[in-house]
Formats: sequence, C-alpha cells, structure tokens
Amino acid sequence: MIATKASTDRESRSIHGIRIRGFAAVTAAFLLVIGSAVQSSAAPAPAADQLRDGLVAEYLFAESDGATLHNTSQGEADDEDPLNAEIQNYDPAQRSDAGTLTFTGGAKTSDGNWVRLPDDLLSDAESATISMDVRVHSSILNTNHFLWNIGNEDTDEYWFANVRGPRSAITVESGQAEDNATGYTLSADRWHSVTAVLDAEENTLTYYTDGQRAGVAKTSLRPSDITQTMNTIGRAPYPDQLFRGEVNAFRVYDRALSDSEVVSLSEEDGSAHEAELSQTADELLAAVDLGDIDEVTADLDLFTLRGISWNSSNPNVISSTGEVNRPLYW
Repeated sequence: MIATKASTDRESRSIHGIRIRGFAAVTAAFLLVIGSAVQSSAAPAPAADQLRDGLVAEYLFAESDGATLHNTSQGEADDEDPLNAEIQNYDPAQRSDAGTLTFTGGAKTSDGNWVRLPDDLLSDAESATISMDVRVHSSILNTNHFLWNIGNEDTDEYWFANVRGPRSAITVESGQAEDNATGYTLSADRWHSVTAVLDAEENTLTYYTDGQRAGVAKTSLRPSDITQTMNTIGRAPYPDQLFRGEVNAFRVYDRALSDSEVVSLSEEDGSAHEAELSQTADELLAAVDLGDIDEVTADLDLFTLRGISWNSSNPNVISSTGEVNRPLYW
C-alpha cells in the first residue's frame, strides 16, 4: 500500500489511497506540508539573524515614502540612506492594501513603472544573492520581461533573472555566451520566491524557485565584473516590455546563501501570503488525481507550490519528486 497524505497547520487528511501490484512488502508515505518547504539536506534551518548577514539592500515594498523605496537592511527606514531606491513613474494607485507594489507593464518607453536601484550595488562583490517575492501576470509568461537587472544601458554585460523560460544569466563581454541557470516554471497570479545565487568559491550560478534548487550553471563571472550604472527591478537594457505583476520584497546580498538559507528566506516571505497560499494548496489538493497506478509504468506527476513539499518514507520505491523505481521482474 502506498498512500498520499496531506497535512496543513489546520488539518490532516488522506487524499488518495493507492495500491501497486508487486510492492506489497513496501510501504511509502508521501507527506505534503504547507508552511515548510522541502530541504535537500538535513542541515538545520538558519537562525533569523543569520539571514541578515551580508544583506546589502532590502526593499520591503510596504516600507516606502511615495516613490522612495527604503533600504531596510539595517533594520530601520532612513530617508537619507544612499541605498534607497526610486520607483519610476510612480502612482499611489499602484499600491495594494497589503503594501505590495503593482508593476503596470507596457512598452519600455511608456509611462509604466519600474524601480531604479542604486548604482554599484554589487560592484565589489565576488559572490552575491538576489531574491524576489513576486506574483507575475499571465501576460508576461510568454514574452521577455526582466524581473531585475544588475548592469547598465548596454546589452553586453549584465546579471538578470526572468520568467519566460525561467532563468538567471550573467555575461560580461559583448559577444560572449551567457552562463545560464534555469528555473522551474512559475504560475501566473500566484506568489513565488525566485532566488539567484552566484558562488565565487564554487564557480556556480544557481537559480531557486520557492526555495527549491532548480538549475545550476558553471561560471567564472562575477558581479564585480559588471559596470553597474543602471540597476533595475522590472526593466531590461533591451527594448523588452516592462515587468507586469506584483512585488512584495526584494533583497540583495554580497555573499552566496546556502540551500537552507534560501529555503528559510522563501518561507519568511511566504508567511505574508499564508492564507492565499493555503487556499491555493487546498484547490490543488482537491484536484489531485494520480490515476490508476495499479500498474505503474511512469513517474508520478506531483505538483509543486511554495511551502509545499512531497516527501517519501521509502525513496527506493518512489522518490520525493515522484520518480518510480520499479523492481526487477520475477
């Protein structure tokens, strides 16, 4: 008997009891947990103050004064902080009751809004992490829109992240191939955490979706290699359209966060959307149908959502990603 179960902070219920012929001697339980994202190792969760280490800039979009986005990396908003950012083409109507900022999209030359980050934000950084709490509009999933960019007005050196064919990429010379780390597909109108980590010691660029490691690329490139005179949220150096969606938090570190730290950061931001994410999870769980798996011949299609993880008590039979390992025929 293999069973799938779902547990939340409100309830625990069996979703689907399934039996697989030939696996009678093996029991595997899938646990789906809301509020604690999966970790790839047994490393303990970092302390909250550890997530302040190396934090260069933090923009919590509720912490604003008109068009000014305060840098709260030191704990308090300061109108004189040189690392404050500015919302371009700002309109108070772009604010939600929850304090998030709606990015209106449109042509790069339009009056759509975007954020100008301070110059040279990571000009001395060898390693770095950028994390964004974001809800994307359906219209941008099939066209090029930068979530953020560290660079300038030219298109020959930059570090960016996007959501169409999700990836984070860096390049520093005209004509040089980009080093790309791919991400998991995002869903429209749903809060996600997307995090890019450049690790100078490991020579890697890693992209995370909702705290889960999605793609890793080898790179020897560094943020310090890039001339940073036009760092942005929601605007590309290319003539791409402006980003459309909502943003709740944006953080920049001058160090590489670990896997467990990325998980904790995703959870921290996700707590602001707990009710919404729980409702989405309930809707997904109600629609779960693994089909007739008495004769399993393919891997299981397990959905993912921020704060939800599938764990198997016997990964030798079915992994936490739904990979089925069939025994040899006897």
